[in-house]
Order: sequence, then C-alpha cells, then structure tokens
Amino acid sequence: MCPYYDQLDDIYSGGKDVNVVVVESEDRPLWTSDNSVVDQESIVEAPFLIELDDSSNLNDSNSIELSFVEKTKMKAQKTSLAQLVSIESNRSQFREDRLKIDREALNLQVDQFVWNKELEERKLRLEEDRKEMDERKLRLEERQMDLKEKQADNEFKLKQQELEQKERILKLELELKYKNHN
Repeated sequence: MCPYYDQLDDIYSGGKDVNVVVVESEDRPLWTSDNSVVDQESIVEAPFLIELDDSSNLNDSNSIELSFVEKTKMKAQKTSLAQLVSIESNRSQFREDRLKIDREALNLQVDQFVWNKELEERKLRLEEDRKEMDERKLRLEERQMDLKEKQADNEFKLKQQELEQKERILKLELELKYKNHN
C-alpha cells in the first residue's frame, strides 16, 4: 500500500473519482490520472506549486508530496471555480443583454412619445387652421352681406333719386304748362 494513503484518503474521502493533473512543464502537454490530455485553460496556476523538471530533486519526497496534494486540490477547486466563473459570466452577460433590451424599450418609448407629441402638435395646428379658416369665412360672409346691404341701399337711393327726378320733371312740366296757360 501507498505510504501516503491516509493523507490521500482525507483529501478524497467518500470514494469520489477525481482526475489528478500533474503539471510537467509549459512545453509538454498535461496528463491526468486517466491518461487524457487537459487543456491549458482549465488549469489554475498558483505560485506555490512546485514544478517538476529535469533539475528538480526527485529524492525530496516531501516537496513532491506537497506539490501533488496542492495540485490535486487546485484541480478540484478549479472545477468549482470554473463553474462559478462561468455562472457569473453568464449572469453578467444576461444582465448586459437585459440592459440592452431595456434601453431599446426605453428608446422605443421615447420615439413613441416624440411621435405622439408631433401628432398632437399637428392636430393642434390643423384645429387652429380650421378655426382661422372658419373666422375668415365668417368675415367674408359678413362682408358679402354688408356689400349686399350697401348694394340694396344704393339701389334704393338710386330709385328714390330717379323718382325724385321724375317728380321734379313732372313738377317742372306742370309749372311750365300752367305758365303757358296763363
């Protein structure tokens, strides 16, 4: 049995199956305990991890043990951290999208308000123009009536003057007849 079995059992208690990732170097790919390659983005780099390379002291079992334990802890934390980061990025993206939609809705409401305002202004102008036209029409009708009255007065005066003229002419004719008779 492994001399570090108790420590590993404490780390992985409950019989959970966890992939162990060992970082060898930046140039070489990363391998897990089940011999699958791990992408570089899913690994969290920590300054306290000890990297194994050709110049490392492989006889120092304590440093290898710490490195292995810390690396496995970091991999286990990475999955939950990655999920949290993913959830938070999705949440922030959702908030941004919602804000964009809200802004667009507000812009549409502003546009609708401006359009309604312009429509009401046009209606008001049309109503004012209608009133002005009605007033002009009324004034024109009054003028026409005044002109008709003046025309009727003028015709009356003309007929009156014609009658007066005829009377004078008849009167003068009568006077001339009586003067000639006398």
